[in-house]
Amino acid sequence: MEPKNRRILVIAIALTIMAALVASFMLPLFYSLPQIVRPTTDDGQGTGIPGEESGNGNYVVVGVTNETVQDVIATLHRNQHHYRKLVIELFWGADQHSERSTTTVQVWTDGVNQKTVIMVPDGTMQNYLLVDGTRYLWYAGDRTYDERPAGDHSTDLIQQIPTYEDVLTLDKSRITASGYENKNGTDCIYVEELVEELNYLHRYWISTKTGLLVASETVDQSDGQLAYRMTEELCEPLGKEDVSFLLPDGRELYRIPLGFEAEE
Repeated sequence: MEPKNRRILVIAIALTIMAALVASFMLPLFYSLPQIVRPTTDDGQGTGIPGEESGNGNYVVVGVTNETVQDVIATLHRNQHHYRKLVIELFWGADQHSERSTTTVQVWTDGVNQKTVIMVPDGTMQNYLLVDGTRYLWYAGDRTYDERPAGDHSTDLIQQIPTYEDVLTLDKSRITASGYENKNGTDCIYVEELVEELNYLHRYWISTKTGLLVASETVDQSDGQLAYRMTEELCEPLGKEDVSFLLPDGRELYRIPLGFEAEE
């Protein structure tokens, strides 16, 4: 792909991903099913996913194929009380290292209430609060904020987004690979999707421990180069700090207290 065309494509991806990234955290799963562990090998040895043995009734041993991977992912319990730091990278130019942009995303999630801070490449900071079904948005330095129902806002953004929810709705005929992998030290379920009309390969890694999407990549099949990469740098329980959900006018909408322990 020509550098100019790649740059245009990357900008389009950036606009979609950055708007949709916040929406990806707005769809909690309201049920808890058994955790998944990787089946043992023929010699009886475990295959790397930590946890108790399946005989205790707390785990279900499930193999993953291209046909069943979405069903397996759907049974994961998705952690809804956590702090995460994500890094988003977009690549273009003659090779994947010649030009890139990096965006940092911090997210505090306490059930349906959420605080998100996005630092975009030009240094601008975007602030989002989702409290009691209402979404608030403003930029660093703003005195005012945009307020609207979160439901309507997120519905507009849930299309063609590289998130947990997208993996569950992938066309099975496009899934070209799946299985269990360790990604950046995290045991994951891996899914690969080929979009032939765009000549793009999408890769997703979902943690078997937290049920959260921890990594995603988009590869341009025409030259094998990365166009997009999302990496989870940190995921930890809430309560290590006192987190206040403040609007630009100083009004506090919600607070996660120091020492908070969520009941999972």
